[in-house]
Amino acid sequence: MKHTPETSVQLLDMPLSCEYKTLDGFPITSSPSSYRLHNHDGYELYLFLDGDVNFYTETDSKKLVRGDLICIPPYAFHGALLMSCSCYNRIVLNLSKSYLQSLCSPATDLTLCMHSSDSAFLIAQLTEEKITEFKILTDRLSAALSSQEWGSDLMRNALLTQLLILLGKYVLSIPVKPYPQAMPSLVMKTFAYIEEHLTEEITLKQLADTFHHNGTYISRCFKRATGIPLFDFILAKRLTLAKQYLIRGLSPTEVCFRCGFGNYSNFSRSFSHRFGCSPKHYQDNIYSFPQDPDRTGAD
Repeated sequence: MKHTPETSVQLLDMPLSCEYKTLDGFPITSSPSSYRLHNHDGYELYLFLDGDVNFYTETDSKKLVRGDLICIPPYAFHGALLMSCSCYNRIVLNLSKSYLQSLCSPATDLTLCMHSSDSAFLIAQLTEEKITEFKILTDRLSAALSSQEWGSDLMRNALLTQLLILLGKYVLSIPVKPYPQAMPSLVMKTFAYIEEHLTEEITLKQLADTFHHNGTYISRCFKRATGIPLFDFILAKRLTLAKQYLIRGLSPTEVCFRCGFGNYSNFSRSFSHRFGCSPKHYQDNIYSFPQDPDRTGAD
């Protein structure tokens, strides 16, 4: 992993990673910026083990309890907020869409274990027995990932496939229990408004007129809940959408206006500042960027 201070993300330069992550207690005022909302272009499986943590996406939020298993789909913004100085332990797998698809068969769609009809992101609540099984498999997977021995590549595939089948059977058979929202209602409404009007002009006045609150107050509530300024998030959303359009082959000029930028120079400058190259250069060299800044593992 590499850390990029400008974007507060960690770069994932491989199609699969598996890490046990731990953080000892620290003052909340000094919490790392990497826990702000962020996204990546692959799937993330996240098993919460210990800590006092609220987990947020754009549409859902939850105070985590041991055994909560979360799946974050590609390009979805999410973040974990530590609520106290307690330790924070979790297991995180990041895998690319192409890698996941390569493990599927005509009879077995492994992406099924990545979704739940009952929750936007929480796909299962594992029992202690299942947590133990998950940890054993991820420990072996992590060892295989760091091994250069003959056959280690096939062992990685086998272990990940076994893990996903285990989760798939469990997710499809055990419904997720309802849970209270941890995100303030006003912030959830702001997320929804941004999603609906992302390609249009968005101002504090428009938000104030829509939600009947002072615009500055809305902005302050948003930053307090997410760790990122409101308009920084809107810009990040637009740039993430721009990358997807560029990957599909749309011209940079068309992408600029489809994503809500008023002029091309502003779009190109913002894109270059975040991703380190112009939109045109990114599109022309997309397959030569293995350390794509959207592949993050900041959870």
